[in-house]
Amino acid sequence: MYNQKQKPCIEKLETNIATREYWDNISYEWDQTTLEWKIYKLSELVDYGGDLNRVIAIYANGRERSCRERIQHCILKYIEAVIPGSIHDLWFRVYKLENEEAVKLLTKLLKAGITVEAIKTENESDFHPVCVFHNNTIDGESIVAAIEEEHLQTHRGESVIAVKNRVKKWLCDCWW
Repeated sequence: MYNQKQKPCIEKLETNIATREYWDNISYEWDQTTLEWKIYKLSELVDYGGDLNRVIAIYANGRERSCRERIQHCILKYIEAVIPGSIHDLWFRVYKLENEEAVKLLTKLLKAGITVEAIKTENESDFHPVCVFHNNTIDGESIVAAIEEEHLQTHRGESVIAVKNRVKKWLCDCWW
């Protein structure tokens, strides 16, 4: 990961990421930062041991439903950005995941698919982080399959209705 002189404070990273800028893709704030920068910050948080489920819970706490409904759509945008192309083959399977499983998928993808390199800026003493996506080397299929298998082990005999309800929550309801 990107070498900095000092590790950032996890709590500060969590606070910075627990905003509409990261979890409400139809808000004004969403467009204030590039998707690449958001993924870099999410990757940095995960790399330093932060918990995306905790960050999302911080963001969702006390927000109106319309804001909370956008969270899963942002998660999907991040997943798509890390494994573009192949996500279309996995969409329905991703829609069947529970919220914690979707965040687990995003976390695993961030760990597997992104490195951050430092490039020198015009001022030779400064460095700027640049995300390098390893889309071609990520096996999204295997990661999703492992999460599905774990789900099957803990939810034996799950009804079709329960699965359909999760798909509905992805598309038009609220997880948090």
